[in-house]
Amino acid sequence: MVIVPFILLACAYFGCAYITKYHRCSGKYAGWDGEDTFEKCYFFSTTNSSLEAAEAACKNRSAFLAEPLTKIYSNLLQRLCWRNHQNDPVFRIGLNDIDNEGQFWFPRAQQHANYTFWLPRRGSPNTDDKDCVALSKSLSYYWSVTACDTPKPYICEAVVDNEVDECVPSPCENGSTCDDAPDSPWRCTCRPGYTGERCEFLLPEGPSHNCPLYVTEGADLTCNCTTTEYGQPAATMCWTSPVLKTSPCTLLSVPAVRRTISGKRYECRQTWNREGFAPQVNTVGYTLLVAYGPTHADTYITGPRTTDPEPLGLKCFSTDTVPDPEVQWSGVSCEEGNNTGTCTFTPNGTDWEVNCTLRNPVSGQTSSAVFYSASRDGSVTDNDRGRVERNNVEVVAVTAGSLVLFLLIGAAAYVLCWDCCHELAVRYMRRKATRNTRNERVRTSEHVGAVQREPGTRNNEGVVSGSSGQANLVSAGYGSAVADTCVMPDDRIAIDTSVDDALAVETAV
Repeated sequence: MVIVPFILLACAYFGCAYITKYHRCSGKYAGWDGEDTFEKCYFFSTTNSSLEAAEAACKNRSAFLAEPLTKIYSNLLQRLCWRNHQNDPVFRIGLNDIDNEGQFWFPRAQQHANYTFWLPRRGSPNTDDKDCVALSKSLSYYWSVTACDTPKPYICEAVVDNEVDECVPSPCENGSTCDDAPDSPWRCTCRPGYTGERCEFLLPEGPSHNCPLYVTEGADLTCNCTTTEYGQPAATMCWTSPVLKTSPCTLLSVPAVRRTISGKRYECRQTWNREGFAPQVNTVGYTLLVAYGPTHADTYITGPRTTDPEPLGLKCFSTDTVPDPEVQWSGVSCEEGNNTGTCTFTPNGTDWEVNCTLRNPVSGQTSSAVFYSASRDGSVTDNDRGRVERNNVEVVAVTAGSLVLFLLIGAAAYVLCWDCCHELAVRYMRRKATRNTRNERVRTSEHVGAVQREPGTRNNEGVVSGSSGQANLVSAGYGSAVADTCVMPDDRIAIDTSVDDALAVETAV
């Protein structure tokens, strides 16, 4: 009997306490429920909505789906339900285990529930197909599970005291900045390289490569696609255009490059996947350029084509060089274009020589050409190789390679033809000497034969007859000298015949 007054007194005290704490919010949240000590206002909907629709509806009211982060706030919601909303059987709140079954999560605050508010002695009634939490009247407005897509009434929550600093302590991570937001208690401004509502995810750095700008023709290309930060979770990278059959696929390897593939395009792709985020793709490209040449230097004379002392322009270039060659002039100080392909200078005198050297800046390969002058008469000429005559001074541009080639061909022809030409000359002289000797002998033989065949010779007396094959000349009119010369013994005739035979043999040979 003594205890009853104390119980009644306690009930009266707590009842009055609840009445004094409860209030209706005003201003922006007029008509919402709250209690003075919590400085929060709650909106209890009378329409049924799914989880996604309920979150959108609360956001439109500059609030969020209620998240009782501590047990004190769950007790507050329970009291407000009993006080003003007993006719509503259930209210959805912002708590679910969609990501990890059995681990309940406040998505806006990005934290797990560190307490439970299930009906005492009953535990969690968790099932796989029911991942959202509601306050159910059948369970005295303790937590109960419900399907997220099943329409239910819901509770929106708003902070009404602007002096409350939701950023203390800061919910933001990785050195990000926490600020008050008009539509939520706080907002994180992430440092570069981080993302997420609380800046909890590290983004990867974009891909890069260490491939050279130019590769010398015939050399091997080997380079890699890489990054300074792969992120969390780690991003994947690969050369994808064209697809390379290399391991790892971040390696770009092209053996013995040729100029025919110069300009070929390669692309390295980086992909970062994070659950709940759209895939982030970054790419970096590489264009293969092949360096080659120069094999020879081309030259010509540029204007003006007037008389001295007007300046003269010389052009030195190459059509088979990548990248553009470096040009060096020597033998003259160019008035313009000392390190370019054109040299302008004023000739000093009639004899001069200018050299130009083309050098590939990547491979170091070089080729040279020479311009020189020579005095000559004639009219002005100008051909493709750059020849021009000015005041009897002919400027000729000749490549050193062409001059050397001409000398080599002449020397080879001299060596190869010497023996042959000498042999032909000897044979010609022999035949000529043989022919002259033979002609002389033939004339002599004909003369002797004519004398032997003559049957008689007329003398003073009118007739002379020959006998024994010999001519007996009795002269009054032919003298002894004639007889001595024309009458020859038989052995002399035989000798002459043998000489003719020898000449015939020599001629045949």
